[in-house]
Amino acid sequence: FNCVQRAHQHAIETHASFVVLSVIGGWGHPLLVSLSGLLWIFARLDWAWGYATGEPSARYGGKFGFHIWSSLLLIVAAAVSTGVQLL
Repeated sequence: FNCVQRAHQHAIETHASFVVLSVIGGWGHPLLVSLSGLLWIFARLDWAWGYATGEPSARYGGKFGFHIWSSLLLIVAAAVSTGVQLL
């Protein structure tokens, strides 16, 4: 049960930055941000299921678990690109 709570807390910690960066990046790159958002959702679920097993190595053991960070980096890049375009 503790691992499930920790997985949920990890999702909450990154959710605010994900939403803000998605809004900013979505102005300039809506398709990229929406696809990255879908990838982030599936990766978040896969990561949480792996974390809930209690085995630390299972967090990134699924097909999508590692893509939490790659999808978030894509959204950050889209937000930076949008910011540069607005300057």
